[in-house]
Amino acid sequence: MNKFCLLAFLVLQTKVLAASQEINLNQQKQQETTILGSISTSAQISPNNTSPALLEFQKANLEKIPQKAEEFFQRGLAFYRLEDYTAALKDFDTAISLNSNLGEAYLYRGRCKKILKDNAGAMSDFKTSLRLNPDSVNYYIQNGASKEAVGDYMAALEEYNKALALNPELEIAYISRGNARTQLGDYASAITDFNKVIQINPQNATAYKKRGYARYKLNQFFDSMSDHEKAKVLYQNQNNFLGYQSSIRSINLLREIMLKNQAEANAFLSF
Repeated sequence: MNKFCLLAFLVLQTKVLAASQEINLNQQKQQETTILGSISTSAQISPNNTSPALLEFQKANLEKIPQKAEEFFQRGLAFYRLEDYTAALKDFDTAISLNSNLGEAYLYRGRCKKILKDNAGAMSDFKTSLRLNPDSVNYYIQNGASKEAVGDYMAALEEYNKALALNPELEIAYISRGNARTQLGDYASAITDFNKVIQINPQNATAYKKRGYARYKLNQFFDSMSDHEKAKVLYQNQNNFLGYQSSIRSINLLREIMLKNQAEANAFLSF
């Protein structure tokens, strides 16, 4: 009987490894918005949104005619928050042409370039931003994200380590470092980073989701399911439809794998 149990265990492990190649619980879109930090995924904001607060924001920041560098920067910031990155980029360009020492303009222009897939331009702006603001944590986060985008995860880790040296309680830095470690296959260390995020902010749904994926890669299926269930509830409470739907897909895929593995093990042991 012990031989049969051992053989069943080995078959089960083989099936789990095969199934792991067919599942992808890590949602890339959610990953990018989490790294950038400044973009909310709870709702898509458009310039045609008619909420009173947003209309006031537009009136104060978009309808005025900029004259000075700071005014172009503020209007660019308004476009950025409205997710009109092309318009924001133009205003940040103008702000920088009027004041080449405006570090925040370089930072946000770099963010726009990153979103618009100009990774080389983004890294150049982030470096200039750091030169003008040597203690800028944002630079290291953005530069790390740019290096992740081109697959240089070890270099990204170095950037996130620098950010955490400046601010050891920065959630986005732990999320980003955990994500880079996941990409490198260092799932145990990634889980440690996501644990830290949850310790700092128990309402961080993304940390639960990413920890769930790392646990899945380590074949910790029940723990992974628990994390995705927690993420689903948090996303729902935060009105984050995209995150909620992503968590449901992850849960369903995990459930299918677990049921399939259990059925195969039962069938084998019945002989």
